Amino acid sequence: AGKEVSRGGPSPVPAVADGVVYYGSWDGAFVALDAKTGDRIWKQDIGGVALLPVVVDDALYVLPPVSLLVLDTATGETQAELADIGIILTTEGLPLSGGIIQTSPLVVDGVVYVVLDRGVVAIEGTS
Repeated sequence: AGKEVSRGGPSPVPAVADGVVYYGSWDGAFVALDAKTGDRIWKQDIGGVALLPVVVDDALYVLPPVSLLVLDTATGETQAELADIGIILTTEGLPLSGGIIQTSPLVVDGVVYVVLDRGVVAIEGTS
């Protein structure tokens, strides 16, 4: 039986890693719960709904509308935001806000790839 209830309910796609469930809620919060007890570990207001979280090592990558946040998995504190994580490269010169996000972010060797409806965004310098 879970203990955490978010206004508007959780998003449909959580991330699970090391016994912790991470999910965005429709009220703009992002939450980490202990997977066994349902106890809340942390809750962070991220200013928008983030539906497709990805955990890599101790970083949680979340995509609220037109941005990318990297949160610390232990505390929920913001490690990086789109404005200060590096160079944005795209297939068509699109900014991240230039399309609709189609998938969860993919993280490979410190580069975050995001597929948009009109191209791919690669964001370097996130680790």
